[in-house]
Amino acid sequence: MYLQRRAMNACEGDLQRIQDREKRNAPPQFNQATTRKKTVMKMIRLLLAIVMLAAVLTGCASGPQQADLEVAMPALKPGYGRIYFLRSSAFFGSPIQPEIQLNNQVVGRSRARGFFFVDRPAGAYQAKTSTSVATALDFSLSVGEVKYIRTEVNIALMGIMPGSVSFIVMDESMAEPELRKLSYTGRAVKADPK
Repeated sequence: MYLQRRAMNACEGDLQRIQDREKRNAPPQFNQATTRKKTVMKMIRLLLAIVMLAAVLTGCASGPQQADLEVAMPALKPGYGRIYFLRSSAFFGSPIQPEIQLNNQVVGRSRARGFFFVDRPAGAYQAKTSTSVATALDFSLSVGEVKYIRTEVNIALMGIMPGSVSFIVMDESMAEPELRKLSYTGRAVKADPK
């Protein structure tokens, strides 16, 4: 009896070792739930990429180029100056298109890859806009002067939430080459009658 039990225990131990070895060498079990989660995550990533691309493409300005407008550009009236608002960046924040106010009057929108201009009498001005944060720029305009003001969208919260729009006064030598690449987004321009 003692020998029989011992032989049985030895056999059970051998059987257990064989089963453990088979488990270690067996191919991994197919897990449908894990595979489904991975597939869903890939689909979500693809969908997000498509949405981001669509947002970038639809947020860009469309309209005539500056060179096309030069012929129709009206001459400045006596006592007036011209203010250009431009926005070059197209990738970050392109769906964000806040209104731009000049002395509390809406004059246009900050659109990616776009520009517009307004003619105003010489004097003191304040340009302002707001997204989640309001921003303002105080400046003066002289008779016959042309000001170039670039708007830039500053992204906050790791690129998820819009931050603020900043104003930057540009020198003509920097602004003119940039303007040539942008589309006009302002009101219809009527040439002066000759």
